[in-house]
Amino acid sequence: MYGYHMCAAEFREDFTYMAFLDVDEFLVLKRHETVTEMLQEHLERGALGISWFIFGSGRRKLYGPWPVTKRFVYRDGLGEKERHGSHWHYVKSVVKLSDYGGYPKSPHSIKTDRGKTGSEKAWVDTNGKGNFDSIGASNYDRPVDVAVIHHYKYLSPKEYRWKTCVRKTVDDKVKDCQEKLERGMSPFEGTVFDDSAWQTLKKNVPKYAMYEEFEDFM
Repeated sequence: MYGYHMCAAEFREDFTYMAFLDVDEFLVLKRHETVTEMLQEHLERGALGISWFIFGSGRRKLYGPWPVTKRFVYRDGLGEKERHGSHWHYVKSVVKLSDYGGYPKSPHSIKTDRGKTGSEKAWVDTNGKGNFDSIGASNYDRPVDVAVIHHYKYLSPKEYRWKTCVRKTVDDKVKDCQEKLERGMSPFEGTVFDDSAWQTLKKNVPKYAMYEEFEDFM
């Protein structure tokens, strides 16, 4: 979160908006052609909390040389039985930099400037409201009809084992390392087919369509 703070503080005068996403997270727009158009309509002030879908292994066992948005196309759903455990309600945030309020309490939310927005918690979702928790990391309303984050957390079991059991976290801790990974089993496979991130990528960067020509042998 220190990196989030330093980036926002340093560039708040240079840009209008800043999104805080991880390398395995992709923003998918449902109604707008550009991110700018979406933000101009849905982020007048403060911070926008965008809900996510979590993608599983889709029963893939090994790494394959294709973009993750093509390889993994099964995610959790909206129904209570289809949701991903206790993580379905998390959001990732985009802040209007003029309203940035300082060091965040969570990588999922951004503190807003009380003097400019009237609150350190000037968070909204794409419906203009939201049922957020006390630090803005979760939105239990979970709207996904305007924009949604696709979170490719699990990948194949072999990749996920390396990520969680071998590589560890930046502070050298083991996180989410499960015994079933040693047996080549995925902690989460996903139930709902969704290739919208892959279709968006091909539309915006046509050269990626070349991957459709390769046989999927995985």
